[in-house]
Amino acid sequence: MKNEYVVSLAFAAMLAASSFPAYAFSSHDAENLAAAAAVGNQKPLGELKHFAQAGNTDAQYWLGVYYTLKQKHELAMGWYKKAAGQGNVKAAYSLGQAYFNGAGVPIDYTRSAQWYRQAAEHGDADAQYNLAIQYELGWGVTQNPTKALLWFRKAAEQGNAKAAYNLGLAYYLGKGMQKNLAQAVNWWRRAAEQGDPRAQYNLGVLYFKGRGVKEDVATTLDWWKRAANSGNADAEYNLGMLYYKGIGVEKNLAEAMKYWKRASAQEVRIANDDVNTHPYSEPERE
Repeated sequence: MKNEYVVSLAFAAMLAASSFPAYAFSSHDAENLAAAAAVGNQKPLGELKHFAQAGNTDAQYWLGVYYTLKQKHELAMGWYKKAAGQGNVKAAYSLGQAYFNGAGVPIDYTRSAQWYRQAAEHGDADAQYNLAIQYELGWGVTQNPTKALLWFRKAAEQGNAKAAYNLGLAYYLGKGMQKNLAQAVNWWRRAAEQGDPRAQYNLGVLYFKGRGVKEDVATTLDWWKRAANSGNADAEYNLGMLYYKGIGVEKNLAEAMKYWKRASAQEVRIANDDVNTHPYSEPERE
């Protein structure tokens, strides 16, 4: 670790003494300096400031991260804005997060949407998902389900599980588009395979009822167990019912009680034997 730090200092000295442009300093270098500074090392902090002041956007972004960790939000916002103003996508996303959550600044959904849009238009999947949520809810923007679906799709195609869940829900309900169970299965499967418990539960329901797929109780059990292992109360309750009635498994009252107790701890009062139709309305958070 000490040798790595010496190399970093030597690299910084070389750049400072040369005519190399500021962008020769990489994001990885900036991240390493920020990490070293965060545990109290002043020399790497000085290096990071040097490159940030020279206009390097990665250094500016990571200096913003450093100040965020130190709860110096005004300084953090200043550096994020400098970096975002030069097109740094991570900085734009961080500004969106700050305004959405009120981290060091008053909550301002209009500004959060503006910064999320900047990051989203440059391909940031989390920003695309969060912008979709704002369009879905009408927070800081005019409510627009069509635009919400557009951004959900862009995020889902990049592997954002919550966006894939919401897109599957839109196809299932026919929300802003024609109902399409095959597409609902497709997008819920994508989300489920990434570990999304709501998608896992809903996919289990579709297999149990044969909606958009061939009825398959064994597959239902698999998806509901995955969802239950992530704490999904509906899956826990319904697994209890399968074990109690012996559907797809041998009757087992002990297993039924195990899952019902887990569901009861989450205050589930009645069985939910259909899909969960509540969309995700929480932003992606770092």
